[in-house]
Amino acid sequence: MGNSTISHTTPFYTISFASAYPLYLAKAEKKGCTKAEVTRKLYEGLVALYAIERTA
Repeated sequence: MGNSTISHTTPFYTISFASAYPLYLAKAEKKGCTKAEVTRKLYEGLVALYAIERTA
């Protein structure tokens, strides 16, 4: 993404993971989650998505 500014109107699907991760992490930490918990949940979600794609 050429523009590093992300506004509230930016569609999520246009944001790179590298840009979205710090925002997601900050939101999760405000809710009391640790970085390790966030990383584990994202990993679990990606593994599940990969498993679904392999069976489709």
